[in-house]
Amino acid sequence: MSAFEIVDAVNSPGNPGKTGDDRYGYDEGAGTAWVLDGATDATPLQPFPGAESGAAWFADTLSSHLIGHAPKEGEAPEVYFRRILEQVRARAESESDTPLDSLPPAAWPIASGIWLRRLGDVAELCWLGDCMALDLISGEEYGPVGASEQESEDNREVLKRSEEEIWNAVREAREAAFEAEKPIFSLRPHVITRLNRVSIPATARTQILLMSDGFYRLIHPYGLYDGPGLASAVRTCGLGDLVTQLRRHESGLSRQAIGRVKRADDACALWLSFD
Repeated sequence: MSAFEIVDAVNSPGNPGKTGDDRYGYDEGAGTAWVLDGATDATPLQPFPGAESGAAWFADTLSSHLIGHAPKEGEAPEVYFRRILEQVRARAESESDTPLDSLPPAAWPIASGIWLRRLGDVAELCWLGDCMALDLISGEEYGPVGASEQESEDNREVLKRSEEEIWNAVREAREAAFEAEKPIFSLRPHVITRLNRVSIPATARTQILLMSDGFYRLIHPYGLYDGPGLASAVRTCGLGDLVTQLRRHESGLSRQAIGRVKRADDACALWLSFD
């Protein structure tokens, strides 16, 4: 019996013609699947020659290292990810044209992510940052449920500033998180001290959607669906049609109305069905 079936997947860059900073992947042999959302570069530094961005390099490299590197028997997810990130860090040191430790804090690539591992009739969901999961049968949401109202208002206030001031605020936030060693997927494996975690049923006919916050915008902040409504729409319409709806809706909105720095964010989702 396979761990799961891949029903559908989508990775839609917010900037047409680019690969974007999101990635999805899965390893059926290990019973693992994931969605990663690289945080948009906050500085003009490009430490990885030939890469579209530091965020794209990191999300792509981390995703590739999760394939074929299953957790060891009894290995805790935090230990597993530190081990994988140490491998990614070693590759970064060999491929970067700038010594990593000389990069300013805001230039270190980071990513949010949600990772699933099936263990018999149970699946373990682990995440950091603003990637989410949705049970496509019950409509139950796992992980962050979008920015709080206060965060949305704070973002709108920032977006009233000039472009330079906006990105200064982004860099300041990255620097503060770096200094506080906030747990996030990054080239500093030691900061993975904990993962948000929940166990969910993985019985026959269970279906789970893993997604980045760009796809989750259909729920928050756009309000086109609630959790059960999006679950139904995924099964009825498919992921491609939902991305079309997403792009059509946001095309008529200003960045300030959305309350996010990027008006059109990368949107990534992976639809799994358990046997």
